[in-house]
Amino acid sequence: AYKLWSRLLQIDRGNSKGCSGILCDEWKQFDCFEKWYNENYYAIENEKMEFSYRFFDIYNDFISPKTSCFLPIGINEIVKKLGGHFKNNGLLLNVEKDNRSKLYKIRMNNNQCVAFSDSVEEINAIREIILKKQFWELSQKYKDMLPEQIYARLVNADFYRR
Repeated sequence: AYKLWSRLLQIDRGNSKGCSGILCDEWKQFDCFEKWYNENYYAIENEKMEFSYRFFDIYNDFISPKTSCFLPIGINEIVKKLGGHFKNNGLLLNVEKDNRSKLYKIRMNNNQCVAFSDSVEEINAIREIILKKQFWELSQKYKDMLPEQIYARLVNADFYRR
């Protein structure tokens, strides 16, 4: 708990590469954070767990008990990529624009093109369907292992909605 708390303080102070966030006042005191940590940490056999403050809102920068949770690393890696990719270029994860053909493409599974379109709206809609399927599969894999609110978020999978 202490190591994570120290990292969150660094993020709050702007001293963490690639991470930005504002730590709530409550968690600036270790004993408050430690209490939340002990009440909310859970383990899943053969899974590495990670802390997330963007799972419930990929655009979130406020680190607090209401915005934070623990996730299996595989889920958290996808969530981290979703927010950063969309913020940087307005395209969903795995979507790119081919400047030569002027087509938007979805590349997955060893960089294989799985869909293309000349419309950014259409390609993002297709990618969102694929994402929902991926998160549904993850929700089923972890069905009886995740806290209810995390399971529900995976099932609903509206990660780009505000």
